[in-house]
Amino acid sequence: MLLLLLGIGALCGYMYWASLPPQQFAYWPEEESTGAVREGVSLCIDEAGRNQDGSGYIKYTLANFSWSDEYGEAEVAYYGPADPWIEYQYEGEFGDSFYQVYPRADSLTQLVVTSASPLEPGEKIQLVEILPKDTLPVAGVYRFCVERAGTVDFVVMNNGDVVADNEAYIKTSREYERQTATPVEP
Repeated sequence: MLLLLLGIGALCGYMYWASLPPQQFAYWPEEESTGAVREGVSLCIDEAGRNQDGSGYIKYTLANFSWSDEYGEAEVAYYGPADPWIEYQYEGEFGDSFYQVYPRADSLTQLVVTSASPLEPGEKIQLVEILPKDTLPVAGVYRFCVERAGTVDFVVMNNGDVVADNEAYIKTSREYERQTATPVEP
């Protein structure tokens, strides 16, 4: 009887451990991520999708919403040169933290040194990031990051739906419209 209880306890413990996010991702880093800092380019997730195997896509827009005024001229803004990355929010050593889950933080993703890409004032581009299997394996809060364009949090629901928080992009685009009288298409 005691052996049966110990076996059941061990099985339950293993099942709990296997259900934790660090065991669900193809790669789990040891250290927390620092995210990306916005340096003039605005980032918006236009559409995202997740498949049952954790693969999916993120269609996103990068825009330079700078304008000329009494404080200065509109300037070219840059994004990159690093490829976009995805972080997952999980309770870390000091509370909730983000961990880079795609691409592997310890892998060399670019063998060629490239420079940042420019966006002229008022220019927008739309790009798509294709996500391999097990990039979005569990429901929860994620963060999409683009170097020099910042981050956008998004939630993967239990049913696989994805909802993005584009509030910063919306506020910036509205201010750009107000300052330049140039409509920004969604």
